[in-house]
Amino acid sequence: MDSLGIWSVIPPVLTITLALIFKDVIFALVAGILSGTLILGFSQASSFSPGGCFYAICSAFAGLADKVAGSLTDPWNIRIILFCALLGGFVVLMTSTGSIRSFGEWAAGKLKTRTGTLLFTFFFGILIFIDDYFNSLSVGTAMRPVTDKMKVSRAKLAYILDATAAPVCIIAPISSWFVTVVSTLRKTGGLEKFEGINEFGFFVRLIPYNLYVMLTLLMVLLIILLKWDFGPMFRSEKRAADGFGLYNENLYG
Repeated sequence: MDSLGIWSVIPPVLTITLALIFKDVIFALVAGILSGTLILGFSQASSFSPGGCFYAICSAFAGLADKVAGSLTDPWNIRIILFCALLGGFVVLMTSTGSIRSFGEWAAGKLKTRTGTLLFTFFFGILIFIDDYFNSLSVGTAMRPVTDKMKVSRAKLAYILDATAAPVCIIAPISSWFVTVVSTLRKTGGLEKFEGINEFGFFVRLIPYNLYVMLTLLMVLLIILLKWDFGPMFRSEKRAADGFGLYNENLYG
């Protein structure tokens, strides 16, 4: 079968639906992968007899195992897995040693207003530019006690973290994103057309043209300074200000 047609839509739709229902991204992603694997296996089945279906299921899971094993033999994928594991371990280490709590207590004593707290979170996020995952994990863990004290909704804290982490990392010449961008450029052969410019110089010259980064960071500042809240964020902020919780515990658990 050359084309799966409408069947190819099932895995992403199933993944999104399960993520919204169960609020568990990992479970939803695994279910989506398995559904795609089964669809692909049945599309290659010679017949839909019990024996043919059993063979399709077995071959589908065997193919999935081969693809996972193949991806793990890629040195770049191994580096990403190890990097994420080390980041998570470092955050756990900072939390277990009490350094995150101490920093939060220090910040809580210095920050007296909601606007000041959010601005501090924003600029703190700019300083942690090594990796966007590490940015969100470290800054979020450090600032959550302070923003909770100021009754800042989790939705607004998450927005500031997310809208600061990736944009800052994508323009930082010393970050995990720099390696990703340069490796992509090498594969496309784009750098060969620019004589006398190395990877670092090319990356730096791209920064002024990254309008997404500039506009996103500007938007975060405007929302903080002008106290713009709209849509679900407005409802979350109103809920927090009225004392009904920093997030909807019945909805998000």
